[in-house]
Amino acid sequence: MAVGISRALLASAALLAAACSSETKDPPAAVTPPLETATASGEPVTMMHLQAKMRDGVRLDTSVWLPATTGKFPVVLTRTPYESEMGSLQKRLLGAGYAVVQQHERGRYLSEGEMRMLGRADEDGWDTLDWITQQAWSNGKVATYGCSSSAENQLKLASLGHPAHKAMVVGSSGVGISDEERTRQTAAYKWPEEPGIAKSAFDEARMHLPVVELAKVMSTPDTELEEYLARGPAHPAWSEDRVTDKDHIKVPGLWAEALYDISAPAGAAFFEKTRSENMPGAQSIVITNGQHCSFSRPRTQIGMRTLGNATFDFETMAFDWIERWMKSDQGAPTPRLPVRAYLAGADRWADFTSVPTA
Repeated sequence: MAVGISRALLASAALLAAACSSETKDPPAAVTPPLETATASGEPVTMMHLQAKMRDGVRLDTSVWLPATTGKFPVVLTRTPYESEMGSLQKRLLGAGYAVVQQHERGRYLSEGEMRMLGRADEDGWDTLDWITQQAWSNGKVATYGCSSSAENQLKLASLGHPAHKAMVVGSSGVGISDEERTRQTAAYKWPEEPGIAKSAFDEARMHLPVVELAKVMSTPDTELEEYLARGPAHPAWSEDRVTDKDHIKVPGLWAEALYDISAPAGAAFFEKTRSENMPGAQSIVITNGQHCSFSRPRTQIGMRTLGNATFDFETMAFDWIERWMKSDQGAPTPRLPVRAYLAGADRWADFTSVPTA
């Protein structure tokens, strides 16, 4: 196979392939022979707003960035309802030879379909992995990455055991975990994201009772708030798009939780369950004294409370985890013990064999 395939031809091939995806849960057959990798000069290839077709025909807005080389690449995927998420890690991954894929969930930005929180996280996640493995630039190995909703959708997908899913990095994922006790722990509201809803309107209405009328009082667009509150904490519908204690994850995972985040108890508890079900070293968590998805920010104080220095390099930790499991890099730095936690009272980090509960 010639290695001089042009970058323009590679982009054109991906655009052509974007119209198709597998509609089964069987691992897809290879669609092209392996390409050797050759160094090339220039900027990474950018393919914006491709359309990955799901099994029901809905097309999801999917953008792809490829390294400035030709060949087949391991892929890091973020499926997200947010505008973007990966930040500076994306450049680092491209420089290390990874392709980066960002997909907007149903009903978000240019993606078709109805937006529901974590809607079809399993089926759309599986179909997206199928779509990626069918592309000429993919080597068939995919890591997933994200925080908050972009982490929660990973958990349901990881429980399915797709053969291409080799690693995951999940932060502040507790709202994606469902059972009666954890649903109580993670019952939370989010700041409104729709344009035109002032924060002041939320501040004025947030104490209104009954809470089920909150969206109506704020004159917001239709949301799932009423449906969620009507379910109660133990409704079986919670398990449709969220993991439960019946789900088992075997994808090697780096988890992160922040103690000032209401999702932390559920996230840490499900990590501990998952850790106990996997071989040593396959699951790791970092627990810090911080806020929701704040892992990469300098952290020396929360409100009026001085923490010492809880700042750490989460980007490097995530990068090393991906290297370890996507490239079988035994030399990549990995946590010595599965749990690393910041002890604010002692102003130091400590390692544990399991999540401390006292």
